[in-house]
Amino acid sequence: MKRAVIIALGIVLALCLALFYFVANAKQRLEEAKKTIPDMSFQDMLCYTLKDNEDGVITVGIIKQGKSEKHAYGTDGVEIADTSKLYEIGSISKTVTAAMVYDAVKNNIIEINKSIDNYIPLKKDRYYPTVAELISHTSGYKPYYFEWSMLGTKLSNKNDFLGINSEKLINRLNSINLKKESHGFRYSNFGYAVLGEILKNINGKPYYMQLKDKLSELNMQNSFLISDQKGIENRWEFKPDDVYLSAGGIVSNIEDMLNYAEFQLLDSSCSLHAQLAKTPEANEEKNAWMGMRFDAVAYGWMMDMENNFYWHNGATGHYNSYMAFSPERDTAVIILSNLKNNYRIPATIMGPKLMKEVLSSITTEDSII
Repeated sequence: MKRAVIIALGIVLALCLALFYFVANAKQRLEEAKKTIPDMSFQDMLCYTLKDNEDGVITVGIIKQGKSEKHAYGTDGVEIADTSKLYEIGSISKTVTAAMVYDAVKNNIIEINKSIDNYIPLKKDRYYPTVAELISHTSGYKPYYFEWSMLGTKLSNKNDFLGINSEKLINRLNSINLKKESHGFRYSNFGYAVLGEILKNINGKPYYMQLKDKLSELNMQNSFLISDQKGIENRWEFKPDDVYLSAGGIVSNIEDMLNYAEFQLLDSSCSLHAQLAKTPEANEEKNAWMGMRFDAVAYGWMMDMENNFYWHNGATGHYNSYMAFSPERDTAVIILSNLKNNYRIPATIMGPKLMKEVLSSITTEDSII
C-alpha cells in the first residue's frame, strides 16, 4: 500500500514538474517573441515559419490600389507555382455570416437593435442581447459553453463544436441569465452560432444552404462548407446542421478570398463597415506587440482606427488565416496557412505586418513580396 502511494505521489510530482517546465518555457518563448518579432519584416516571418517544413504552404494575396497579385510559398519560404490550395479560413467565416445578417437588416427582416428573442423562441423571463451586440461581440456571452458532447470530440481529437445542433443551442440560451448591462468586448463563437440560428428562423432555410447561396453571390465559386467533405486534408469535421458552422465553417482558396476582398473594397456605401460598437477595452497590452488593434467592430470586422483598416483572423485545428483591407486606399492583404495556429509565427501576427508594409509602399510600383 505504501509503495502504491509513493508511486502515485511520484507520478503527481512528475506531472507538476512537467507542467511547471511547460509553463516556464512558454513564458520564456513569449518574452523572446515580444523582443524579436516586432523588428522582423513580413518576409523574415514567412521564411522563419516555413524553415525546414516540407508540409507547410502559405498562400498570400495582395490588392494594391486596384492591382492584385497572389503567391504561394513552401519549404524555407521558397515560392511555388500552385496557388490553388484550399484552406479552412476559420473565423473569417464570421464576416460572411455578418454580411448575411446585414442583408436581412437591409431588407427589413431583422431590426438590428432588437433582442434575439424576437427571432428565436426563448423563455420570456430574462434579458437577452440585441442582434448588434452579437455581431460586435458585446453580448456578454462567453466564447463558448461546455456541452457533454465536447468531451467525446476532445478525446477523439475532433472539432470541439461537432454535433452541437439547434436543440442544444436553444437549451443553452434558455439556461443563461445575463445581466442587463453593458458587457464590453468579449469575442464569442457562441454569439455567431446564435446569429446562424436567427438566419435559419427568419428565412425558413437551413443556415448551410443560405451560406452556399451567399458564397455564389460573392463570386467565391471554389469555396464550400467544411461539412461538404471535399477532400481537404486535416480538416475539421462538421455536420450540415451544426450551429457553429456560422462561426467558422468555410473552406476557400486565395482566388476566392481576393474576390471577397474586392467585394469589401467595392462596398461604396460602406454599409458593412459601419461601426456597431467601440471596443477600446480590447486593446490589451498583450496584443500590442503583435500589431493587433481592436478599436471598434463593424459587421463582423475588427477596426484598426489607428492604421485605418479593417481586419479579421481565423484558426481551426490545422489552419490559420488573416484578411485586412482599407477601402480608402483600395488595398487588401490575405494570408492563408495550413499550419497550426501555435506553430512559429501565425497569420494573425504576419498579417498586420504585411498590411502595414503594403500601405507604406503605396507610392511605389514595386511588388511588396
